[in-house]
Amino acid sequence: MDLWRTYVRDVLTLLQSRPVRGAVNVWTTYLKDEYNRFEKTPLAIPKKGDVIIWGTGYGPYGHIAIFVEGNLLRFKSFDQNSPLGSVCHIQSHSYRHVLGWIRPKTDIIVNTEMIISDDNDKIDFKGFKTEEETYGILTLQTLKSKILAKDTLISSHNSLKKAFKKATGTIFDMGEEINQKNAEIKALKNNKFGFFTTLGRAVDQVLKLRADDKREKS
Repeated sequence: MDLWRTYVRDVLTLLQSRPVRGAVNVWTTYLKDEYNRFEKTPLAIPKKGDVIIWGTGYGPYGHIAIFVEGNLLRFKSFDQNSPLGSVCHIQSHSYRHVLGWIRPKTDIIVNTEMIISDDNDKIDFKGFKTEEETYGILTLQTLKSKILAKDTLISSHNSLKKAFKKATGTIFDMGEEINQKNAEIKALKNNKFGFFTTLGRAVDQVLKLRADDKREKS
């Protein structure tokens, strides 16, 4: 069940179904909003990433695994605890005791080409309620994607910060330039009024001189 829970959490990134006694109970407790269920038939073949569920004919608690590839007679799946006590690995099966499979309603990409078999490369999924360690690489592609997405988000955020800072600086500079232009306009207005005042006085003086000249001639 650890493999199933990890697959849901780290690969499918879907909600977990309620706790159950054994893998066979997932057949009836799966989240219907997240998965479609397919009963085993002689002409049905699961798709890569489907979750295969065995009944109690396989064992008292059934079994659950992730489908990799197969045909109408046999298939390979990503298993844990099959055989009993084994770590995650690719296992060959017949369809005996298989109830069917559930398929996520959203598209997924499952990379099963790299299988970790070395104890030194085991993955410890922290936060799990059990003390068992889960082996395998089904989560590696998802973790890599999450890291890349995070890096992209951080890069975009930094770009936005730089763009905002640049835009803010531009707006500030424009404000300073506007204030400067307003000061120049005000100075020009003052100079304009001073010019016309001086011109008016000069005209008055000219007119006065002409009047004085006329009086003297008369």
